[in-house]
Amino acid sequence: MRPILRLRSGQVLIFLSGILLAGVAVWSPGCGKGQGNLPAPDVVASFDGGQITKDQVRRQYDLHSMMPCCKGRYEGLEGHKALIREMVFPRVIGRFVKARKLELKEDIREALGDLTEEMNLSFLHMKMHEEILNSEEQFRDLKEQYERSRMRLRGLPLSERYQQMVRLHERLHPQMTEEVAQYTQRYVENLKRNAAITVNYDVLRMDISEQELREFYQSHREGYHSEEYVVPAKVRISQIQIPTKREGEGDCAPCAEEKAQKALVALRSGARFEEVVRQYSEGLYAAQGGRVPDTIVKGSRGPVFDEVVFSLQPGEISEPFRDGDSFYIVRLENKVEERQKDYREILDQLRTEYRWEKAERFLEENRDRVLFTLNGKPYTIGDLLEEYRRTTPRHMCHHEGGPPVSEGAPPRECAFAHLDVEEQKELVDRMIERELVVEDTYAQMIQVEYKE
Repeated sequence: MRPILRLRSGQVLIFLSGILLAGVAVWSPGCGKGQGNLPAPDVVASFDGGQITKDQVRRQYDLHSMMPCCKGRYEGLEGHKALIREMVFPRVIGRFVKARKLELKEDIREALGDLTEEMNLSFLHMKMHEEILNSEEQFRDLKEQYERSRMRLRGLPLSERYQQMVRLHERLHPQMTEEVAQYTQRYVENLKRNAAITVNYDVLRMDISEQELREFYQSHREGYHSEEYVVPAKVRISQIQIPTKREGEGDCAPCAEEKAQKALVALRSGARFEEVVRQYSEGLYAAQGGRVPDTIVKGSRGPVFDEVVFSLQPGEISEPFRDGDSFYIVRLENKVEERQKDYREILDQLRTEYRWEKAERFLEENRDRVLFTLNGKPYTIGDLLEEYRRTTPRHMCHHEGGPPVSEGAPPRECAFAHLDVEEQKELVDRMIERELVVEDTYAQMIQVEYKE
């Protein structure tokens, strides 16, 4: 979370320098031979993409010496080393930022924060793996292989050794996945037992009155979303279908139309509809007397069908009409007219949709309300919203319909406000666990850094 990163930003950057400067080699005058192969006599530090020369260090030293606040800070060998590191670090950060295509200061701070947490969690995985290897007899052979691999990394620079260790543990992990899951559960439960946690889920709840719902229903049934509150018209029919194409004979629309007219004459002469179906129809429902078993919703068969069939009255027979590759004669059996959904009929839907709309305003208006405290540190609704935005990939909510997102278009965002209260509470619990883990691993990493 940002409050943690802001609180300890200075410490984080100091520690990050050891990781981000992987591959940086620094030489200092008077260090003796065998300290590295200098790319050029005047180069005191080199890194992937750049180098620092003696003249650059001298100019930077002279510049700092002119400022009262920094005078004496870079004296001696250790002072020069510190100055060189400070010169290299912004360049490496700049390359990191450019590689990630980060442009805004907010993005940069956020990405560095994510990197810090990734390092913390990598450290935790290493610790878990080692404790499992040391405590589980079944992994004795694997432990011996691990120790041999770790011994080979000794002598490497700290940053390079760290990266190699991460890769080593990534290879190790699949062989003890179940044990790590059990260890993780015990570890998190222990953190929660020993932490001072106070949670107030009620700040996420909001009251919705029936008056609000009725006003929401009225505004939507008469507004932009009115189609959502309509039950479309539907019909049941019997049909005579005469295809314009026959296998081996090709397309013969005039022949099909002529046959349809003969069928209509037979009907008007008093022939039963089912008899005419048996004599003339060649479609899917001919064997069923032309009766279409399913209800047909307006709009499902296209505009030509809708224009003809939905203008009929029950029992009425249509004129022949062409739709696609067939001519049809339709008898309307039954019709249900279009209607608007009643308030009570869609009360659950109304409550859900209005809750989404109101929740977005509610959460923004209550961003500063404290949601939980963790070891005395308060976390607000705003912190939770930011955590959700930062850590949740953009996606469509599982309860939303609509057409799929077109290729290349950004995915629609499932807003936090669209989650139900139980889902929101679960995210609060995950956030608490995440903060506990990040804080604990950070403290352990600092201890290891100082110990070395």
